Amino acid sequence: MAFLDKMSDLGRTVAKKSGEAVDTAKIKLKISDHRSQIKEYKVQIGTSVYEAFEADGHPDGEALHQLYLKIKEEEAAIKELEASL
Repeated sequence: MAFLDKMSDLGRTVAKKSGEAVDTAKIKLKISDHRSQIKEYKVQIGTSVYEAFEADGHPDGEALHQLYLKIKEEEAAIKELEASL
């Protein structure tokens, strides 16, 4: 019986560690998604500024500010996820 109890405990430990690894991987994937979104927002900012200068030389400050705020939201989400690791 002691052998079976030890095997059962080992099985639970392995299952728990596997579950933790999966949870960590999911969090890291979410962090990666947020970082990708930040890159996309930065590209949008650059494109917007470039196109504005090509057209009339005056970028839309409010649109740029909104993209900046979205980046800050993504950064906050990343910090929150990193804290949960």
